[in-house]
Amino acid sequence: MDARTIGETRVQGDELRQALADFAYQLARHTYRVVECQEARTFPKELPRLPAA
Repeated sequence: MDARTIGETRVQGDELRQALADFAYQLARHTYRVVECQEARTFPKELPRLPAA
């Protein structure tokens, strides 16, 4: 999955990468729950943190 922004953003660099990763992670977790995927996947309650670049 790819995520990107269009136009100006209030954050940049690692902070922007983390915000986009959080969005993608929450979307994946929600999708698995909604469509009741046959492949069981356990998502941690806390969002993963990216290492600083």
